[in-house]
Amino acid sequence: MLTSERSWVSGGSGRRSKGLLEVLLWAFSVGFIVFFVSHGLQSYIFLHRLGYTAFPPSFKRVISRYIWSMTLEAILEDLKQRRSPKETLSHLFSLVAEIVKADGWSFLLTPEEGNWDFYVWSDSYDGVELHQIARRIQKVSPENIKKVIVTKKPVIYRPRLWKLNQRLKVWLGVPVIFEGQVAGILNLDWFRPKSRLSLRCKLKVVEFIVNDVSRVIPQLFHLHEILLNVRIDPVTETYNRTALEECRTNLQNTSYTVIFIDLDDFKQVNDSVGHRVGDLVLLTLAKRVQRTIRPDDLLVRYGGDEFVVVTQAKGKGLETLINRLQSVVETPVKIDEKEFRVGISIGTALVPEEASSVEEAIELADKRMYENKRTKNRDRGSKAESGGE
Repeated sequence: MLTSERSWVSGGSGRRSKGLLEVLLWAFSVGFIVFFVSHGLQSYIFLHRLGYTAFPPSFKRVISRYIWSMTLEAILEDLKQRRSPKETLSHLFSLVAEIVKADGWSFLLTPEEGNWDFYVWSDSYDGVELHQIARRIQKVSPENIKKVIVTKKPVIYRPRLWKLNQRLKVWLGVPVIFEGQVAGILNLDWFRPKSRLSLRCKLKVVEFIVNDVSRVIPQLFHLHEILLNVRIDPVTETYNRTALEECRTNLQNTSYTVIFIDLDDFKQVNDSVGHRVGDLVLLTLAKRVQRTIRPDDLLVRYGGDEFVVVTQAKGKGLETLINRLQSVVETPVKIDEKEFRVGISIGTALVPEEASSVEEAIELADKRMYENKRTKNRDRGSKAESGGE
């Protein structure tokens, strides 16, 4: 009897515990549903205010908005840091490569007229002769590059063995379009095979970002004027040989001076820190020279580290200008907390006193520049010998 009573008591206690547990679970479930619904409704209302009318919101639109905000945030940061348009573009393309986990990237300028050239690139390509490769690509005009330019759409390419980069397994070329023109191609490279599904997802993300870059950058930085103008050298933002050729007519029957400038030991900068930093040093020096000459003077990038200035200065004015050019070029350039020192050799020729045309003046000024360089090297050697004694 006692045993049966104990069983009844323990059974009743178990039923009460089970009932209490059911009540707690029911209360928790109801609370969770209420919490989820209320917060879900709040989220829906908030998303609706932001323009997401569909529910659930379109994945494509959410990603697009996120990338747009990320792009603007990166641009604002660059504006605060007072970075150049070139550095900003490099920063944005680095973000693209980071998001899609690309092993390397580069941006190839592909003007309809003029020379193709790489404008910015990842650190992984800093030791590669990209400027020479750009010339070869333009000459050969590979099918994948041609297809991007003609269709104005991204192209995925799996080269079996590409001579320019034998490590390359997958290439994604995305057109960067300014004012309806393909200003260049963003090249995203992978050195390991990728599945088609993975590449399709990466392609969508890249398209979103590149479209945003194409919308924002030109308006903020007037970058389209640099990238689309066939008379502008994109590296130094000075005039190029095409512009010099077009100025020949205006220079006829006028008096002027041609200054030929060569940057001494600039190759050592490229060899020591790579072409990316080397181009920044070159850009800095070109801007210094541009600020030194008169507003109506013409500054032309004539070669790799060679510049031509066409100026009205003569006599003492010319001497003063040359001294100022030497001073601004030989002042150290600071990039990424490192200082770079570059020398300068100069030759001049007067028109019409010493030459009858700009071509003759450039040839004569070039010869005199080399004489100036040899004299400096000779003097440097003599000082070294006297110091050794």
